[in-house]
Amino acid sequence: MSIMLLQALTIAVLFCGIKVSHSQIGGCPMWGCKPSGSFSVQLEAFPLDPEIQWQLVTSYRSKGDVLGCVANDKNIVCPTVTGSSSGYISLFNGTVQWIDRVLKNPTLPLMNIYGDIIGSDGLHLVNYLVNGTLQKPKIRINPPMKPIYSLTITDTDIFFIPSETGELVTYFTNGIVLASIHINETIDGVNGTFVPISQPVIGGHRSFFMTKFLPHEHSTIALPRMRLYAVDFVHVMAQRMRVVWYYETPYHAMAKPILVVYNDTVHVSLDDQFYSFTVNGTLLYTVSLMSGMQSLAINDNDIVSSIPPFKRNMASSIPPFKRNMAAKSVLWIATTNPGEILCMDERSGFIIHKFNMQDIIGGPVNITSKLLITSTANLTETRMVLAVQVLDNPGGLEGNKVVGLDISTVTSPQLIWQKFIPDPLFKSKGCHVKGQLASFFTSGTNNNYVNFVGYCETEDFGSVFALGYVV
Repeated sequence: MSIMLLQALTIAVLFCGIKVSHSQIGGCPMWGCKPSGSFSVQLEAFPLDPEIQWQLVTSYRSKGDVLGCVANDKNIVCPTVTGSSSGYISLFNGTVQWIDRVLKNPTLPLMNIYGDIIGSDGLHLVNYLVNGTLQKPKIRINPPMKPIYSLTITDTDIFFIPSETGELVTYFTNGIVLASIHINETIDGVNGTFVPISQPVIGGHRSFFMTKFLPHEHSTIALPRMRLYAVDFVHVMAQRMRVVWYYETPYHAMAKPILVVYNDTVHVSLDDQFYSFTVNGTLLYTVSLMSGMQSLAINDNDIVSSIPPFKRNMASSIPPFKRNMAAKSVLWIATTNPGEILCMDERSGFIIHKFNMQDIIGGPVNITSKLLITSTANLTETRMVLAVQVLDNPGGLEGNKVVGLDISTVTSPQLIWQKFIPDPLFKSKGCHVKGQLASFFTSGTNNNYVNFVGYCETEDFGSVFALGYVV
């Protein structure tokens, strides 16, 4: 993929005015809330009894995988499908702020503390200010990279756009193109490319993602191949994107891999197999589970991980990885068994505890959203928020809920609250919550609120809702 110098210069003009503060970032400003893909946020005052603050019909049913929204105390942005567009919609306090009519089915953007976003659909790269002003020019990506995974960012101020067709492209956060590569290989005499099949996650300056081998020119190989790749993004004269290591796993034809980085360890789920590696490529352990995995989350709020300033001088050195040996946490895994959640020691792979949401809700359920972990700064209180669909409910009214759990004692999760998410048009059994849930804090004239925002669908429409609680 060739990037013209003119394009790089126009991108620099496009993004040069965006700034964020590393220490002030809040909410859930990207896929997974952090580059590590941890789906965790710091929240000092967890809502005790939140209520629906607002709910808006924002779209027709979504296309493809539902990702949810990104949010902070300035803006909420969600990919959506409206009558005239299928880009982003910006909401706040129950009001549509602006609608993006440039992108077609974009992934989740990056959001800075001012509520400005950088987003892409693989065809264009755009920057919207919080008020909806499109910073011109919009950048056409040539050749196209569609479809792509959600943008993510390193702690060396580089953001990453990975394509399902094999292109891997990075930009400095001041808008200058860093590098682009394909991971080309020859397997059994057949030329091809290892293409991403998972949302990448980032620890420091290193990105991790699962791939599969895609032969060129309709060729075939005797055995399909699947690899975990680690790729560094560095500001040096040569090899600005470099493959550091890879690990070839058994092939899983139907796998939907999920990755998370914590404590300089990379955790990977592949169907019912779970792998753990050091960030330098040493396999620590593997675990065989009785079912597949649909969501991973880990409380990493003892580790600073947020979007650094977009405009700054780039360091040419490669920062070292630092392992915090005192840090310890557990992985929370929503499996493909209806309602089942596992608690795993991330250092050993030992299953500490497992429970089923049906025992908490009082009936069979499916988990429909990503898990979200919240904790206080001192880590004394840890909570989980997730959405479920209640099955075989004769009344038909309480079909879809968002649930808050106290998981401070990992072996004894306790229900704090459960809230029915209604159909805003009152035509169905409620609204089916999908994708990631985002938590953020807002200040009002008379009250301050802790909010959870999410996306849900009925048979006909999609909507965005906010659960709020006065603190």
